[in-house]
Amino acid sequence: AVIVISDTTEFIENWVGSSAEAELIVPNVTQFVFGERIYVAFIVTGYGLNKNSEADLKVGFRVLDPEGSVVDGEPEYSAAKWKVGAESSAVLTIPTLDLELGDDRTPGKYVIEANVHDRISGRSAQNATEFFLKVWDR
Repeated sequence: AVIVISDTTEFIENWVGSSAEAELIVPNVTQFVFGERIYVAFIVTGYGLNKNSEADLKVGFRVLDPEGSVVDGEPEYSAAKWKVGAESSAVLTIPTLDLELGDDRTPGKYVIEANVHDRISGRSAQNATEFFLKVWDR
């Protein structure tokens, strides 16, 4: 799974409203300040299909603070089963994740970990990405 972090939902709206042939630009913002809301998407490729051309995925996530402590997460955040068209090669799992970066957070490097389980093939994949929370420089 590719983990995308942004400060806007625009890329999500563009992905959902586009055709398979459309060229999409997916931003990946890595620095945020206190009080911002971030939007996280999990993009999955290489999933298996059953005899009815259906995919069946489960996505879990964890957010680790600068000390490595888990500050957010759900082992089964998103689960989806859908009929795959011939043109599909990647899927943006729904719902995407919204996180509020409140004043109670510690500045520094945060890590978002994703675990995707393909319930058709039985395979799982993990990935992680980081972002930085900093005090606003005026």
